[in-house]
Amino acid sequence: MKKTANLWRRMLVGIALVLTMCLALVGCGGGGSAESKLVGYWELSGGTLEGEELDDEFIQMMKDWDAHMIIHFAEDGTCEVDMFGDVYDATWDAKAKTMEWEGETVEFKLDGDTLSIVDGSDHIKFKQGNSTDLASIIETDRSNMTRSGTDSTTDSDVEPAMIPLDPVQTIADDEWITATVDAKYADEYGYVGLVISVRNNSNENVTLYSPTGMNYVDDVEHEAWFSCSLAPGETKTTELSYDGITSVDQLVNITLNLGLYYTESYDDICSYSTVVM
Repeated sequence: MKKTANLWRRMLVGIALVLTMCLALVGCGGGGSAESKLVGYWELSGGTLEGEELDDEFIQMMKDWDAHMIIHFAEDGTCEVDMFGDVYDATWDAKAKTMEWEGETVEFKLDGDTLSIVDGSDHIKFKQGNSTDLASIIETDRSNMTRSGTDSTTDSDVEPAMIPLDPVQTIADDEWITATVDAKYADEYGYVGLVISVRNNSNENVTLYSPTGMNYVDDVEHEAWFSCSLAPGETKTTELSYDGITSVDQLVNITLNLGLYYTESYDDICSYSTVVM
């Protein structure tokens, strides 16, 4: 919001997730094996992230934006992970209690009807959902990826790079925040975008984010994934990533639009716009 910048970077719309995940598929008491309990479709249901509760209102807002987080465990040991439109293929082994995804081992915990990913104070929860509805979402997202040429298998083709901006470009400098674009980057996981530093100048908890459908690279709309929540006086440096961009060389004539809202109420405060050449 990585997005553990490697595997779950797009776990939340507008939230830059930095999780380092380990996974153990743990069975619970009651009838049925761990494998039989896990087979099926799971959707994001709650948890906490960076001290912020992922409540029903927030999750419904994500669904209203067609932003879904789905895990599908199949009986044959394969697994699909749909992260807000990007579908990834994995394998899982109930006996080994592991899921292998893009060269990494991810650990989950099964507690009753809740599937969890836990890392320190971060706790992301999933519940089993309607198989027909969730399978349809995954199928649609796979189709959209194929048509747009953004299949996740191409991520490994991205050449890592970091190009500092000298001087940095100011996005905002007012009573609310000071924000700058510090660099253009591409990482080994296939993400390409901007490095952004933000300081909260106010006495409120605020979140800076990228609104959907409002960001452009070389006059072409590209979805931008970015969110940064800050306490009063706090400073963070995090990354904004673009869908459909595969090289820092493509990052030219960028129209960057960001919005600011109160973290607790989600009420809008103001918006910012700049052009990065």
